[in-house]
Amino acid sequence: MTSRIDLIPADRSLLPVRIVTGPQLFLGRNREVCDLVSWFLPRDKPNDRETLKLSQVHTLLERREDGFWVRDMDSASGTFLDGGKVPAGDGLRLRPRHDQVLSLGGSYRVCLDWVSPLGGGTCALIPLASGSAFRHCWWMAGDHMGLSIRKRGETGWLQAAECSPADEELAVRRTGLGLAIEWGGSAEILHGGASVTITLPEVGAITLHAAKG
Repeated sequence: MTSRIDLIPADRSLLPVRIVTGPQLFLGRNREVCDLVSWFLPRDKPNDRETLKLSQVHTLLERREDGFWVRDMDSASGTFLDGGKVPAGDGLRLRPRHDQVLSLGGSYRVCLDWVSPLGGGTCALIPLASGSAFRHCWWMAGDHMGLSIRKRGETGWLQAAECSPADEELAVRRTGLGLAIEWGGSAEILHGGASVTITLPEVGAITLHAAKG
């Protein structure tokens, strides 16, 4: 089962980070279904025309028993990994590494930066040369992820870096009761629709909101 947690800073000059947990991550322009929303921003007529070239549900990243896979969801304009076309149907097996480029329709490009492909299976998805509703998306395909959160220079978005347990400021763990959020010696279980506000050293107050469903 896939769950989403949106990290929304109190500092409105910073864009949110989305954490996606579970074995699947969907990309496309449907805001309800997709975990990474592939809109070209800011909204204007030229960007809207580019967005409409992408499918509602365009691409799927998936963790299976034999590794990580990428699959085109019968999109109209195709999915490409490092320039090669990704087939529909069973898809293409990924060999995770740093700085892979996933392209939706040949125009909406996303950097896949695999942090621990052989361990928990954590991947950062960063849209390239286009805006995004969630500028920095982290996929936690395993059961645990420990993060430190920083401001990303002058670009206006948060940067999350996976770190060792001794350095983590925020941890997300999958439990039988839901997603456990741990920070600064505190912990809380987040269910769909629930929120909690925490304070982190560099970025201040952040609201963590668990999506419904």
